[in-house]
Order: sequence, then C-alpha cells, then structure tokens
Amino acid sequence: MKQLLLSLGGAAVLAAACAHAEFQDRFKPATAPSIEPWTRSETVAFRNAFWFDGRRFERQAVVYTKDGRIVGARTPGRVDRVVDLSGRYVIPPLGDAHTHVFDGPFRFQQQRAKYLTEGVFYALTTTAPASGVTKIRSEFAGPTNVDVVNAQAGFTGPKSHPAEIYNAYALGVFDWREQHRQFERLRSSSAAADDAFFVVRNESELAQKWRLVELRRPDMIKVFLRSSERFHPEGPSNLADGGIDPKLLPVIVRRAHAAGLRVAVANSSVIDFQATLAARGDMVTHLPCYQSGGIGPYQELFPDTDATCMVSPADARRAARQGVVSTLITSEWAKDDRSPDAIRREVANIRTLQRAGAKIALGSDAYGDTPVAGLIAASSKGPFSRWQLLRWATVETPQAIFPGRKVGCLQAGCEASFLVLKSNPTKNMTALRDISTRVKDGLLLRTTR
Repeated sequence: MKQLLLSLGGAAVLAAACAHAEFQDRFKPATAPSIEPWTRSETVAFRNAFWFDGRRFERQAVVYTKDGRIVGARTPGRVDRVVDLSGRYVIPPLGDAHTHVFDGPFRFQQQRAKYLTEGVFYALTTTAPASGVTKIRSEFAGPTNVDVVNAQAGFTGPKSHPAEIYNAYALGVFDWREQHRQFERLRSSSAAADDAFFVVRNESELAQKWRLVELRRPDMIKVFLRSSERFHPEGPSNLADGGIDPKLLPVIVRRAHAAGLRVAVANSSVIDFQATLAARGDMVTHLPCYQSGGIGPYQELFPDTDATCMVSPADARRAARQGVVSTLITSEWAKDDRSPDAIRREVANIRTLQRAGAKIALGSDAYGDTPVAGLIAASSKGPFSRWQLLRWATVETPQAIFPGRKVGCLQAGCEASFLVLKSNPTKNMTALRDISTRVKDGLLLRTTR
C-alpha cells in the first residue's frame, strides 16, 4: 500500500473579479490545472475529517473512493493510498447556476482557473455567443475542467435584452453608461443576432431559428421574459422591459422538451414567473424584481410594487409540484447599495418558496466572479443561516445544474468530487476562501497559477 502524505496548505485565491474580460483583462496567464499521478481505479482512503451531509458536519474516521465514486466508510478491499485530512471539513464542490463565462477561448484558461481555485466545479452558462462556445466546448468536463452546461444564445424579442449588451461588444461600446445612452441604437442592431441571441416575433420565425439551435446542439434553452405584462410587439421603450411575446413561451418549451432540453426563463416580474409556470419551464434565472430600486441610471426603470414582485404561496406550491428551480443571484448580495424594498421582497419570496418546498439554486450573474463573494457577504448580513447558504451552494445548485447526476452529495454512490476546508464554514463562511484540498472525479486536483 502506498502512503500519501498531503501538504494541506491553503491554495491561493484569485483576485476580485474585473469588468467584462474581453475589454479589461487584469489576469496574468493561468497555469493549466493538473492532477496528482494516481488513477481513478485506485482505492483511496480519506481519513480523519468532518463531512457535510447537507445540514451538518459528521465526523468520519475514513471515507473511501474508487473509480471516481465515493464507496462509503467500509473497507472495499485493498487500499492503494491514504490521505490524512487532519480533522478538516469536507463539502461538495460549489455550483454556479447563472453565469456568462465559459463563452469563448479568450480568457477561458483564467476563467477555468478561477472557478476551480474557488471550488466551483459546476456551472450553467445561461447566455453566450455560440461561435465562442463551439471553440471550447470539448473542455466542459473532466477532472481538470469545470463541468459546464451551456444554453448558448437565448430567445428574445425585437429590441430586447440581451441585444444591448452583445451588440455593444460587437460595435465597440464597452461602458455601461454609454450603453444606457445608446440603448435604442444598440437594441436595434443585429450585430450579434443569431449568435449571442435569437430574435423571434412569431411561430414562423421561431421555426426558422430552431434550425440554428439544432445545429449548435445546446445543453438547454434560454428564453427572455422582461415584464411581459408590458410586452409590445415593436419592442420595449426602456432597458428594463422586453423579451419574447409571452404567447411564444409554451411553444418554445414544447419544442425544447420534445428535443430533451430543459428551458431556463429570465424573469423580471411575478407575471413572468406565472407565465413560466403555466408554460412548464424548468428554471427561472432570477426571482421577480431582484433588482428593484436599481441604482444609478437604472433606478427609474424599476418602479416595482409588491403586486408586481411578490410570489404567492399558490405559485410557490405550483413551482414545487412542477420541480421548477428558482435561481438567487449572489452578486446582488455582495452589493452595499441595494434598496430596502429589493431586499425585503427577495427575502419574502425566498421564504415563500422554501415553505412550499420549491427548488432553489444560486448563480453569480457577474462576469468574472463566482458565487463565493456573495455567499460570504450574505452570511454576515442575514437573514439566512450559514448552513442554509452552504446547502444551496454545494447541494441544491449542483443538483439543479446536473439533475441526472449524483453530485452535491458525499454518500456512497456519489461522484468523488469534494473540497477540504481548513475550518468550519457554518461557523465562518470565509472558510470557503481557504481550501486545502480539491478532489474532482476521484483525482487530486492542483490549481496553482
């Protein structure tokens, strides 16, 4: 038997996220992640640690892995290697159910290094240029990669989000204030159409665009609804509204489900949430009114009220029955200037969904950042416990991204991917910044940059 003694020194954590990376690259070239020279077929004994079961940490004398799976606490026969975890804390890797990174080869190495270093092994890229995704898609799985589900381009309406973003990049308008001033020109452009987004006005156009969808083989479908109660066929009058004609949503969902694809729907209002439920969408990419009372030039665009923002108990129960996942945006939690109304409504909606037993996931929705900063901020602001935040991040989010896989768990039969922390994150969430060991697909991962 080989005895493996690991140095459990903390890995360096990458610097804070930057603005959109294509235009402001602050990272040095990343060193490619690597694995220790052992094989998945070896039986490895991880000794002396506390393992997270989704609610608490339980001390385990030993946990064995073999063939990329956790095989439990009983000796499976010959043990090839022993890893002493020195009384530390083991959690499943984190997930990010709403990101826009992993969108092309430019800075992919840095993006991957940041996510793996911060322990985020699973990601759902909810919108990205298909032309960029195609070039890196072969690196969306495996022991040295983040496991990525990619929706690629999303369906939207004329002059609607995300046209102002992707057209802006294509046309060289990078400053968000300038994007706000030029939003009519940017949303009217087709510079990034049929690559980063699809504009559809009716079922005929949807059928035409669907041929492109089939050629690109996305992992799921993204649809934009933006205050659909104010939908106008010629396009919205401001940046807050827009998206497809809500009558098209059930048509898209039926097409997607027939093709074996889930559907994620961007929501701005509770009417959008209800439309998603009625159409039997699978996921909402953020809760209604999560940006209520927006700051700066967006403030006047969110004149929300409780009537347009609050999820009812009946809607929450329906979401639970249908298995709809509601995504919470962690980058909002990291802000210090959120309006009291936005916070109050978000907390109330989360409580309503929790009481109904509806599924919840976390997403960063911040290019260049992971959910970790938002989790740490939320742990000090309340009102949710650290164990609840940890469960959302490590159990419910990975399972929402990969519902058919045994991820987000540390029991026998689960995938052998986990993080070892120096201290207990349910006591102090900054423990997420101090990962001593990363195991992915049963192999020891090194992420030195």
